[in-house]
Amino acid sequence: MNNAQQVAMAFDAYNKIFASKALNTDITQVTVTTDVQPNQFRGRYFVNRTLRGFDVAFLYNGQIASVRMLEQNPAKMSDYGRMARNGAKIMWVISLKNNKFLFRIQDGQLIKNEERAVYPAGSANSTARSGVSEPQVRVEHLPEIDESIADFVQHTVPEDFDNEIDYIPYPDREPY
Repeated sequence: MNNAQQVAMAFDAYNKIFASKALNTDITQVTVTTDVQPNQFRGRYFVNRTLRGFDVAFLYNGQIASVRMLEQNPAKMSDYGRMARNGAKIMWVISLKNNKFLFRIQDGQLIKNEERAVYPAGSANSTARSGVSEPQVRVEHLPEIDESIADFVQHTVPEDFDNEIDYIPYPDREPY
């Protein structure tokens, strides 16, 4: 299947899920057609028969790809759950290979999932990405710790540390 055929298949599933929901018909009697045998994939229920969706397979770059197309759970306490409770029609397309969200169709619009940017701390490109340089910690200024961290803190922090706080962080409250 090319990209246009894959998108058409996803919209077909989307339309069938929400038509079944609106008419209160059995989603297991509805099918989505792909290019992989058995060609017809029946709808199914998820989460105690409260959600409708499809598990389908199709050819992608010469290999079989498997995805789950599933309506948004309105019982979820997320922004998408709230939108679904308020009438939004949201269907997620999830890779069954790695459980990643690929995209969603929301109120008839395809919205590609954006990966969250996660970079290791102190990576070489972090300054270039953020425009802010990271504070440099010089190893020679760190204390030597020959004991457990808890013992180090207990012996290093003075016992009367609480009494050294001579300010009230919130004027309308008593000090600690």
